[in-house]
Amino acid sequence: MSPQLSSDRILRLVTHHTNKECAMCDTTKLGPRWEYRHYKYVPSHSPEILLLCRKCIYKEVYGTKNASKADRQRLLHRLNYDYGNNTPKVEK
Repeated sequence: MSPQLSSDRILRLVTHHTNKECAMCDTTKLGPRWEYRHYKYVPSHSPEILLLCRKCIYKEVYGTKNASKADRQRLLHRLNYDYGNNTPKVEK
């Protein structure tokens, strides 16, 4: 039985080229930055929105085992996450 997930997850591309610091790995490499917020499991707790680099966003979404393969295929970019758009309801 899987847990009931809310649709409050955020996953969107903020900018293509920036030097802002990643919230997970603390690097400042030039590259795309993604906004990410985890699923909300507890109704009274709202997870914070993180600004992540490309490497970290793929690890969070696909896990460590499948992250490099998904990154090579640019799966998140193919899902057409773009500036300010909402996270699509169905991920393929």
